[in-house]
Amino acid sequence: MNNLNEDKLQPIVIDFAEMRSRDLKEFSYYSMMGSWVKMIIDNMFGTARDYGLDNPRTYKSKSKLKNAVTAFEKATGLKWPFK
Repeated sequence: MNNLNEDKLQPIVIDFAEMRSRDLKEFSYYSMMGSWVKMIIDNMFGTARDYGLDNPRTYKSKSKLKNAVTAFEKATGLKWPFK
């Protein structure tokens, strides 16, 4: 068993004034969340943005999405999108 030697203990100092003076980090948090939302939206709607709404590729992607949603609803019994 280790013996406690009080002359070797180091005090822990918590300076609340210093903590209050630092900038809050919400901006970086919201910036990160915004980047994630942008990435998700770009992945979901990138085909329409790249080729336009009248392009056959856009209609093909829309058809694939509709089929995937129908298959999901049929397999799970859940309505898409969730609310």
